[in-house]
Amino acid sequence: MKTKNILFFVIVLTTLFSLSYIANSYTPFRGFILTVPDQVDAQAGQEIVVNGSLLNIGFYWLHNFNLTYSGLPTDFQVNFTPQYWEHLMTIRAWDPVNGTYKVPVPFNMTIKIPSTATGAYAINVTGQEFQTWKQIHNSSVFVLRIVGTISGNVTPVAIQGTISISELIVPETIQELQPFNVSFNLVNSGDKVQTANISLQAPADWTVTAEQSVDVPANTSVPVIFTVIPTATSGNLAVVLKYPYQQTVINITKAGPYLIPSTNETQVSQLLPSGLISFVQENSVLAIIIVIVIVILAWYFASTYSFYTKRKKPEEMKKQIESPEKIETISQEEAIQPSPENVQ
Repeated sequence: MKTKNILFFVIVLTTLFSLSYIANSYTPFRGFILTVPDQVDAQAGQEIVVNGSLLNIGFYWLHNFNLTYSGLPTDFQVNFTPQYWEHLMTIRAWDPVNGTYKVPVPFNMTIKIPSTATGAYAINVTGQEFQTWKQIHNSSVFVLRIVGTISGNVTPVAIQGTISISELIVPETIQELQPFNVSFNLVNSGDKVQTANISLQAPADWTVTAEQSVDVPANTSVPVIFTVIPTATSGNLAVVLKYPYQQTVINITKAGPYLIPSTNETQVSQLLPSGLISFVQENSVLAIIIVIVIVILAWYFASTYSFYTKRKKPEEMKKQIESPEKIETISQEEAIQPSPENVQ
């Protein structure tokens, strides 16, 4: 009975811990990052292929997922390959150095540019899932600049310069509650000063430097540094750049690496295979469920074992049958005692 009480107490504590862990989980249930190039230069009459990617950063797959675009005239011919996913999965890979990490899903955007096209276009690429009532969506913008024609004639059109992100540097290893820096350069390709708003996306419980407004001089670059204080939560980093371009606002998201902070309390875990550690960190909810199932099974087997070991075997049960010696003694006493007829 004592063993059963202890196991029940352990199950209660494990369940409470699991619920609190899930409640404090800052990884979104559904979410993704859409990445395209900052800028693409092409010629009028040319057919180009723009490479993009989708990174599912949520717990769950996204279903009935579709890509669309806006920002181009109707005489431009655009095709996505692929354009629709029945299931946008969370794909993971593993190597001995980085452990488990998430892998983006690639797509191609083929654009047939008319021979009469000139100038520049801000193209907004949007991804959206249509399975849930929230219909999660995200978008990113890139600039298509027409810099000439296939025949070699350069069209003398004034084109506003664009801002791009280069030389993104993130530490390979980080530690819980220990600050680290994320640095990169903002590059202005135009001949005028441009103002850009720059921010850093990180897991919700990390502390990150607030959004910055940076003036980038013409034809030069400006270094930007963000200071980050991580918790034990793992997650992706992404740099978000916004700046005005013609009649729209360019919104560029540059995805960074997936970071797993190390903790002082779990240094002993470094003795375990990195694959096991990565599995637990990447599948924390599943790992908790497995622990609960193991505890319940242990309780069941312990109770079963206790029942069969405490149950008395037939040969050990107290018998009401007298021993042979006692039966013989009783028989002799009955033989000595006079019968009631003799007494009378």
